[in-house]
Amino acid sequence: MKKIIALSYNDLKNVIREPMLLFLILGPLVMSLVLRWLIPLLTQYLLPYTDLEGYYPLISGFVLIFTPVLLGMLTGFLLLDERDDHVIITLIITPLAKNDYIVYRVLLPTIISFLYGLLILPLVDLVNVDIITIIPIAILAALEAPLIALYLVVFAGNKVEGLALSKALGIFMLAPIAGYFLDSKLKLLAGFIPFYWPVMALVIGNYSDILYWIHILIGLVIHLIFLKLLLIRFDNRIS
Repeated sequence: MKKIIALSYNDLKNVIREPMLLFLILGPLVMSLVLRWLIPLLTQYLLPYTDLEGYYPLISGFVLIFTPVLLGMLTGFLLLDERDDHVIITLIITPLAKNDYIVYRVLLPTIISFLYGLLILPLVDLVNVDIITIIPIAILAALEAPLIALYLVVFAGNKVEGLALSKALGIFMLAPIAGYFLDSKLKLLAGFIPFYWPVMALVIGNYSDILYWIHILIGLVIHLIFLKLLLIRFDNRIS
């Protein structure tokens, strides 16, 4: 437990010392407040051409997953630093066991992302959904954070490669847009991308709708499969 507290304290010092890391943590809240004001303004401005209000659930879904994406990238770069500096090897041969280290690194951004998820949707205030609907979606979206962190540390050889891979995430984040606008066959392809499921569950936005729970459950399975595969790969890489 002392090792976990020490590691947490070290993470906190890194965040305070690095303005960019602090931005990654506070950015989602600032962005939500800006969008709360900006999106309705754009809606009024674009009203002669299109009605943005019909896309509010989709926009809100992207705002929701933005937080775990940022926290996942933050955690991923911390992992890359610790791996390149051989900190991971040092930690796993101390009383802080390897499994404890992995659980800490995976669980912390997940919990923070979940708490942000509960705050951000009411804060941006574009969709009217109750807390019972938000909680499963926030849980699902929070799982993006460890997926992204592990994706970076597993496939990146260094921080430069990690930066390139983080930019490639933008392509995967198009999956919900494809699922929203394209026909059912292409939706099946989009469904292989984890980002698709929390956003589309929010688009449905009603916990009493069976389709909502289908999206939540399938999304959970997809996320857990990817998480398991990445954890195995990460474990093999640091062993």
